[in-house]
Amino acid sequence: VVAKVQTQDATALALAALALSALAGRHDTALTMIERALDHNPSSAIAHNASALINMILGRPERAQFHADRSLRLSPFDPLRHIPEMTLAAVNLLADQNDAALIHVHRGIEANPMFSPGLITLAICQARSGRIEEARTTVQQLLEIAPDTRIANVQERYLFANSLGIDKIAVDLRDAGLPE
Repeated sequence: VVAKVQTQDATALALAALALSALAGRHDTALTMIERALDHNPSSAIAHNASALINMILGRPERAQFHADRSLRLSPFDPLRHIPEMTLAAVNLLADQNDAALIHVHRGIEANPMFSPGLITLAICQARSGRIEEARTTVQQLLEIAPDTRIANVQERYLFANSLGIDKIAVDLRDAGLPE
């Protein structure tokens, strides 16, 4: 049971919504909280960031792209900018726009080189571009950061796995050398 959140602080609402979405899978309730956060502060980069992520998880790429773009415009140097960048990479992967996805992946990794989902996204992009050796190098970097990453647990760690098609992702990551 989740207690009713009694705040008008957009940041607190957005962070609580992210936790509710990620830990309890209550994405629709989380989006309602994000809407409330944006009603209170339409310029909250964190709320737009959270909305982008949750909308992408739910397979709503247009909404995800809108909120990710807005988050980056509102706070281009945000320490959490790797999240909207990776969301935009996922949106582009879904649209089979691998080159555009790579641009966002590189920006996200620049913002947070230790973000393992960013390296997963990079390996996927590289594999889809036929750059298998680069993808294998990326997987080795991933395994240095998160040594227990396996194809079997990518779905639980890579929040965009369902919206991008876990089977297709698994093929890409096998090509890149990620262990089963």
